[in-house]
Amino acid sequence: MAFIKSSQQGLNLIFKEYKKLVEPFMIQGREGRRMLHTLVSFYLQGLLLATIFVFIAGLAYMVSRAYKKVDKTARERQEVLYDILMICILTIPIFSFAFMALLLVLKS
Repeated sequence: MAFIKSSQQGLNLIFKEYKKLVEPFMIQGREGRRMLHTLVSFYLQGLLLATIFVFIAGLAYMVSRAYKKVDKTARERQEVLYDILMICILTIPIFSFAFMALLLVLKS
């Protein structure tokens, strides 16, 4: 029981020191909520733009492959489709931050 009390006291001491260290950098009140709202808004706009851009680029790539008749069998077309979908899903978050940065630059 003594160990639990001493560990709780230690944690309380660590939390108090952490709070004193971080408190000058925290934004309180409406300014903090407004800034968080603005950042989330920019991120969601960037996510939407990235989703649209990536899927249009993937669709254009698939149409160009179909037009050139690169894939001979349905199995090959299906494998390429899965590859393109995986590439799209993995690149959307990366492009969302890029679009968010562009939106920040354009709106400032």
